[in-house]
Order: sequence, then C-alpha cells, then structure tokens
Amino acid sequence: MFKKKVEFKGSSVVGGKTLKKLKSDAFNCFGVAEESVLQLFPHKTDIVLKKVAWGGSKVQVYFAGDVPILVDDGRGGIFPTVMGLWLSPDCLPFLVVAQPVSKFLCGSGADLMLPGVRGMSAESIPQGTIVAVKVQGNPLPIAVGMCLFDPATAETREGKVVEVLQVYGDNLWELQSAQPNAGFVEGEVLSIEEEQPAAAAAAAADGAAAGAE
Repeated sequence: MFKKKVEFKGSSVVGGKTLKKLKSDAFNCFGVAEESVLQLFPHKTDIVLKKVAWGGSKVQVYFAGDVPILVDDGRGGIFPTVMGLWLSPDCLPFLVVAQPVSKFLCGSGADLMLPGVRGMSAESIPQGTIVAVKVQGNPLPIAVGMCLFDPATAETREGKVVEVLQVYGDNLWELQSAQPNAGFVEGEVLSIEEEQPAAAAAAAADGAAAGAE
C-alpha cells in the first residue's frame, strides 16, 4: 500500500468520543485482549489523524506522537502498522517465515507466498484476518497484511497466503526510519536468537527456495 511516497494534507488531534470509538473499533477488528490494543495508544501521547495526499485516496494514518500506529484504509477497515506493533507485538495473530523471505518482503513489498511460512500463532487463521509476519528467531513483526486463505487448510504448499499492506522499509516506515532491535537491518530482518549451524543452514536453503512475489 505504501510503495509510493507518503505525504499528508491536513491533520487533527483525535480525542474524547472519537478516540474511544477508535479503540473500540480496533479491539473489535483485531480480536485480541483489550490490554494489547491499548498498548498501541501510549499514555499521555496525542493521537493525530493525517490524511494521505494521494489523488482520490481516502487512506488516513493515525499517529501517536511521531509514530504511525494505525491505518484507515478508506474502505471501512483499519489495521495496525508494523511500527504500532512494535509497541504491542501481540496485537495480531501472526505467521512466522524463514529469514531469507524477509528480503523479498522488505526489499520490494512483495506479498507472502505459502512456501515461505514456517509456523503460525494459532491452529487456524481464517481468510480475511489481519495478521502480522515475523521472522524465525526475531520476536517483532516485519509486516502486516490480510490472510487470503487459512494456511492450516491448504491442500498444497503453494499460493499467495498474505496480501502485505505495510512492511518494514516501505515509505510509511521511512517517515520515522526506526529499527526496534539489532535484527532489523537495511533490506532484511535477521534472527537475534542463536541457532545451531545445521538449523541455520536448513532455514537459509528453505528460504531461498520459498521467497515471495
């Protein structure tokens, strides 16, 4: 979604009933504990709504201070940004991918293909669910997207499983350019947990064969 340069036209502070409704909408949309949703809204930090200045676009972004935390897609849906999920890593169900897959996601904003998936946070993730994507060995999300089918019910290990909506390294991230831990480097995300050499080699081989498009 944010492959184009991001500029804004106008902004307004969100408060009172509007902020309360935003928190309620996020809770209902993400389906997680209220505490996880509230972590997206840092205490005593103004929440500011900015409209994206793309011709004909209705996309809007909510900021907590200078951190973009939520996106209104202009079609009635909202989703947290990767930067927002760094404040609340458990705010969404997630898929875990082989480390080399991060180069495809972060490098070009590609969608996630099923062969790159190595695990997920629940036994089943229904179609249409907003999910986070994490790299094996790194606890923080690198991408947010919509699940296109339940990986648990896939008959074959093929197909595009997540439509990526926002990702580390894209133009929305560029507004802040933060790296939440040492694994977030230019163009990819690395494991920050020690691996056995054989396991690391296997993950690299699998990831190179999987990828995304």
